[in-house]
Amino acid sequence: MPLVCKLLAESLLTIPALADVASDHLEVALYEEWTKDLARFAEQMGFFLGLDSTEMVRFAREKQREPVTPKWVGELTDKEVSQIENDPYCRAYMDRVGYKPGKEKGIDHSGLRSSAELKKGLSSAEQSVISALLAEGRADAEHTRELVARAQEIHRQRAAAKAAADRVVMH
Repeated sequence: MPLVCKLLAESLLTIPALADVASDHLEVALYEEWTKDLARFAEQMGFFLGLDSTEMVRFAREKQREPVTPKWVGELTDKEVSQIENDPYCRAYMDRVGYKPGKEKGIDHSGLRSSAELKKGLSSAEQSVISALLAEGRADAEHTRELVARAQEIHRQRAAAKAAADRVVMH
C-alpha cells in the first residue's frame, strides 16, 4: 500500500506548484465528480482544450452509467481501510481531496474539493508531507545511481576477465 499512497500524495500535492507556472493550462478532475455527468465533463474538457466536443458529448451520453457503490466498500475489511487511512501519505491525499474517513462516510463525496481549491497552496502539514516524499525520492535516486554504478563496474570486470581469458587461450 505505501507505494500507492506515496504516488497519490505526490501527484496531488504537486498540483499547486504546477498551477503556479501553468494555471491556465491545468484542470484537476476528480473521478467521483466527472463520472456523475460524462456529457458535461466532455463539454468542459472540449472547452478547456479548445476542441469541438460534439462527438465526445454524444459518446459520453451513450456511455453514462448510474453511480454505484465503490468496490472497495465491499472488498476491503475495516482493518484494511484503517491501515490505508492511517498511512500518512494516504491520509494527506484523502484530506486534501476531501474524502471522509471510514467506510460509511467514505462514500459521501459531498466534501470533495474543487479544481480551484486543489490548485491553492499547501498547508504546513501538506508541505511537510511533500518535503518528506521529495527527500525519499532523492534518496531512492541516489541508491539507484549507486546500484547502476556497481552493476557497470561488475560488467567491466567481467569483460576484462573474459578478454584476459581469451588472450590466454590464444597463446
